[in-house]
Amino acid sequence: MTPIIDLFDPVFFVMVGVSINLRVIDMTSGAFWGFAGVLSAVALASKVVSGVWAAGGWHEKILTGVAMVPRGEVGLIFAEVGKRSGIFDDASYAVVVFVVAVTTLVAPLAMRAIMKEGLYGENKR
Repeated sequence: MTPIIDLFDPVFFVMVGVSINLRVIDMTSGAFWGFAGVLSAVALASKVVSGVWAAGGWHEKILTGVAMVPRGEVGLIFAEVGKRSGIFDDASYAVVVFVVAVTTLVAPLAMRAIMKEGLYGENKR
């Protein structure tokens, strides 16, 4: 499966990128930033909360939750299905893709901050 996945993964991401209608994105719009902000907050919070069920102390739980954040390919698949089925219009689809990109970029930075020595006193590394 790996060669097939390696072949079609880039094709999928290119197709998602090409299908975004950039004309509907208004970066000065409060609606765009409000929708993107709410979706980002829900995406981040829900995945961080999922770490509560991980084994270990609070440090490991929070780290596990933050590690769950960059699940962009799954979000893109659902966004693409939503767009093709008519659930998302072009503007909503663009916001969802934007949020997937932001959360994917934020997670490694957050993990780095969490793993820094001294952030959690009982679990210094």
